[in-house]
Amino acid sequence: MNEKNPTLSPDNLVERNGLKYKKFNDVPFTGSVKGKQKGTYKDGKKEGLWERYHWNGQLEKKGTYKNFKKDGLWETYYENGKLKKRGAYKDGNEDDLWVSYYGNGQLLSKSTYKDGAREGLYEYYDENGKLKKKGTYKDGKLISD
Repeated sequence: MNEKNPTLSPDNLVERNGLKYKKFNDVPFTGSVKGKQKGTYKDGKKEGLWERYHWNGQLEKKGTYKNFKKDGLWETYYENGKLKKRGAYKDGNEDDLWVSYYGNGQLLSKSTYKDGAREGLYEYYDENGKLKKKGTYKDGKLISD
């Protein structure tokens, strides 16, 4: 293992004041972790691509951190490997279109976000794909149903 950029199990890290440290160390951790979670820390905070896995080894969630905040495309998956949710973050906030699916792969919902608040049209569907509800949000508040 390279001491300048070590790869550890997440179990070998502890959190103090919102930062990750190697056990028995006072310097915020910089390096990679591998196990149920896989990714890189820089100065004790998540940075770059991160993945988390279900108990059965299937991918549960993946996305990137930029400047220690969620940024870009994020996806969440069911234990069977099917897509559960997909959307983007910008500077740590939900942004743009977010789409969710039932476990059978059928569309569950579509919502648009801006700076972490719902903005614009949202739609909910039943497990057979029939539209159940729709409405419009402005500045995070429902304005029409």
